[in-house]
Order: sequence, then C-alpha cells, then structure tokens
Amino acid sequence: MENEEFIKYFNKKDNFVSSSYDDELELGFPQDVAELYNKAKKEKDENKNFNLEKFFDQNKKDYFFNFLKTKKYKYKKPIKSKNPIYNFYYYGGLAVDCGTVTIADFFRGFHNIIYFDEFLKLSKEYYLKKDLNRENGFHSYTSIGDGLYPIFIGVDKFNKVNKIFIDFYTSCYFEYENRGALPPSKGSIFNSNFWEMQAYDVGYENFKKKNGISNFKREKIFELKINSNYISVSDSNRYRFETTKEVYKKFTDDFPEKDSLNYSVHPIIPVDNGSYSVYLHTFKDQKADDLSKDRKILVIEDIQGCFLNKDIKGRLIFQRKMQKSRFLKKIISEKETITKIDAIDLRESKKLSELESLKDVKILTLCNFFGGSKNFSKNFNKLKNLKRLYLLNSGLYLGKNNKFEIINKSTK
Repeated sequence: MENEEFIKYFNKKDNFVSSSYDDELELGFPQDVAELYNKAKKEKDENKNFNLEKFFDQNKKDYFFNFLKTKKYKYKKPIKSKNPIYNFYYYGGLAVDCGTVTIADFFRGFHNIIYFDEFLKLSKEYYLKKDLNRENGFHSYTSIGDGLYPIFIGVDKFNKVNKIFIDFYTSCYFEYENRGALPPSKGSIFNSNFWEMQAYDVGYENFKKKNGISNFKREKIFELKINSNYISVSDSNRYRFETTKEVYKKFTDDFPEKDSLNYSVHPIIPVDNGSYSVYLHTFKDQKADDLSKDRKILVIEDIQGCFLNKDIKGRLIFQRKMQKSRFLKKIISEKETITKIDAIDLRESKKLSELESLKDVKILTLCNFFGGSKNFSKNFNKLKNLKRLYLLNSGLYLGKNNKFEIINKSTK
C-alpha cells in the first residue's frame, strides 16, 4: 500500500469533511493522522504481514478523542435565556497571530467548519440547516491582522453568561486578562457600558445615534453545535501542531477543576451541550479613525450552563454552576478592612444581603450596582465598622442619616 493511501485512510477515519476552502492543516486532527501514519509506516516496514485495518483497530483508542468515549451529538434547538443582560464585562483578549478567529466545539468542531467567505457567497439558509447532527465551528478572516481581540461577556442579574462578544474591529490595548484592577486612566475595568456594548445588544436607536453608530445590522450566521461541554475560541485549529491527547493533557493540566476555568489567550468556555445561535453585528462607528471600514462583532447568544465569577485573586473565571465568589469569601475570612466589590461578586447582582457579611470593612468601594428606587441603607447599616462607601458607576438609594460617608464616582 502506498504512503498516500495511508494518509487517505486515516483522514477518512478522522471523518474529515471537505469544502472548497479546506486545508488539511486547518481542519480535523492533522497531527493524529501524521502520528498514525508514521506508526503504520514503521510497522509495515518491520512486518510483511502488516494489515492496516487491524493496525487501526488496535490503535484508534488513543486518537481522535476516542479515549473520551463521548456520545454522538443529537441536535437540540437553541434555548432562550430567561433573564435579560444586566451587565457587560471585559473578560480578556483573544491572541491572534494569523488574522483569523475560530469558534468551535472543543473536541470535534474543527471537522465541520463554516467559512465566513463561503457564508457570504453561498445560500445562508444552507448554513443554518447544514449538518444539524454534527458538531461544527466557524472560521473568519478579520482583515485587521494580528493582535489581542477584546472579548466581552454579557451576564444576567444572577451573573449567568447570556452572550459572548468578540470584537473584530481593532486589536485590544487592555491587559491580556481582567484581573479586577481599577486603573485610574480607565476607571473600573468592570464597567457595565464598556465599549458601549448596550447599543450592540438591545439596539436602542437613541443610544446608537448618541454614540455615533449607524447602518447597524444583526445577521445570523449559523448555529454552533456543542457536544464536548466546551466552546473553543482560538485564532485557528487548536490541533494543527499537537495531537488530541497532547491538547487534552494541556487542558487538564491548566484547568484541573474542568468546571471552573480561568482566562487563557485562547479561551475555553464551559457550557451545556446543545446549539447556540451565532450572529454578526456590523455597523459604522462614526468615532473610528477609518470610516471606510465596517465594525464587526461576533456574538454567541443564549449561553446555557455557564456563570461568570471571580477567583480568590479577583480574576474573572467561568464556572459551570452558580457558586459563591471565592474573592468575596477571601475578603470575609481574612477580615479585610479596605476592599472593593463588584456586582459580579454577588450571586444576584440586585440583592445586597451578601454584603452584610463584610463585618470588618471600614472603607468599601462598590462598582456596577444599580438598585433603582429601593432603599438599601439597611444592608449597609449592619456594617458597624463601615466609615466610607465609594459608589463607582453605581446607582443605589441609601436614604439619609447614614453613619458612614458616601462618595459617588463615575468613570464614564
């Protein structure tokens, strides 16, 4: 059997999907195929009775994610989020060194890729219905080159992730990761209106007009099919240079909890298996330096089974289940007297009862708390040591005659 036939055989076993844009280095598990090819070639050279099918049956357990024994994907309609978006957060940057962005099922999404160029040229209905019972992904050239692309997260009042926004317009000048700092030049990095994301989500005409946004379009690209319980966000195929076992080992080493994932330059997001609608928001940004280019934001909608929280160091993390903020627990256990709390630290951003546990705090900064006309003074009056309360980008009614000083600040 010729060497070329080896490659064809293993590509077929990899269930390789072809389209007019396919490149064997971009799709599938090319390193699994290459390693199997080298093993098979060596064994064939040493054994004149070599049988390729027998060889594959003996080795397949170590390749193509067969070692995880995942069930076959079954199509489910997207599930709408129950609650509207309450806050937006800058999560971190997506590192790009090839001018492309790829979102996919973590395990097998790179086998069934939709290319943005194809999406524009061919029937959009075809892609909305294509391969309903297969994991898939989306690959797009961004036309802005390499850099750090900002990722924003829209959460509801329970800090459940509703939507994920990936900005294609410009490379990011923030830090790689949102560590919860409050830099003076930018104010709170936990800013609910950062990059005016409200305009992109709810589409208020007056808001868009005020902020110089025109020709706004929201166009559905496809439904992202997830069967690994994780969405992969990267610049290209994660498996171009490493086998599936190598990638999975790195994943388990970097994220030993698996259901509580911190930032990485190519994020992995824990979600429920199912289908997620993906939209492209396109518009003119009148504040941009180059008005000839459209601004593009890729949006993954109605995320299920994922919450945004903080780790013990105050960094943003994704969690599969609602859990108490590790950062807030640390503040309480270490009896901190000066601290800052964001709405993301509470399991329900509109309720402040969790703050009553901050018995030792003397100076407290609150960011992104909005309570309407409700009087929250009773929550803070239980903090007997509180001397000064900073309200940063917050709107809380605290009544009169409080025993602590109240200072309102804004970063807008």
